[in-house]
Amino acid sequence: MTATLEPILHYPTSYKSPSMKKIRFHCLQPIFTSTPPWIAIKPLFNLQLTELHKKSTSPITYDRDHFQSLIINHPNSNICYTDGFKTNNKTGFAYSINNKLYSKRHRNSASVFTTELQAIYLTLEHILSNQLLSFRTP
Repeated sequence: MTATLEPILHYPTSYKSPSMKKIRFHCLQPIFTSTPPWIAIKPLFNLQLTELHKKSTSPITYDRDHFQSLIINHPNSNICYTDGFKTNNKTGFAYSINNKLYSKRHRNSASVFTTELQAIYLTLEHILSNQLLSFRTP
């Protein structure tokens, strides 16, 4: 008899903790792509700005010496900015793609980290859905 691997069709939605409290949760379904990750096109990453220490580098140095050189070296790039914020009891986020600004409110209980991630996620979603993305291979 040979063993076969069966896909999990049902994911648990609750758990009884040792203190016998029932904890409910929602599991996301796994995502299976048609292209294995080892043959997918690998995007190029330029991590030049991460080499500078934020505390000891002035904003002028970032912009004039480093950021502008990135823009010159990548003339057909989509320039994107993201920001999430939490002030008093209000949260929101904004993102900009090629000088077009988008802003949204978030639920007030969201953390600033959630709003930051939401801004990044929607930026990527916008780029992909509007086919603004082009890849260069090494």
